[in-house]
Amino acid sequence: VETFFDHPRLRYDWFWHPLFCIVALVPYRKGDPAPDIAAHGTPDGCALTIRQGDIIDTILTAAPQRAISFNDIETDAEFAHVRTQNNAVLTHRIAGGTRLSHNGRPL
Repeated sequence: VETFFDHPRLRYDWFWHPLFCIVALVPYRKGDPAPDIAAHGTPDGCALTIRQGDIIDTILTAAPQRAISFNDIETDAEFAHVRTQNNAVLTHRIAGGTRLSHNGRPL
């Protein structure tokens, strides 16, 4: 945990071979618990989840010509983000890919 202008923030880096990188700056209020963070990496890519209460943000990056799957989300994208609440998708975005699914359903 680092501070920025007297506000706590969490900085988390995840690297995998070949070089995949996800960097997240996750602000939260002083005195609040730090968000839960989980990371996953394979030769297919890497993924990161940030849980704050019942909101989960999942960020994924797939290796070229591969697909990465983590927490019921699968993509072949260079960058994908899915926000869920109580396992329902609230928002999603994809860049540099063609597929993004949650629980096997295309988004």
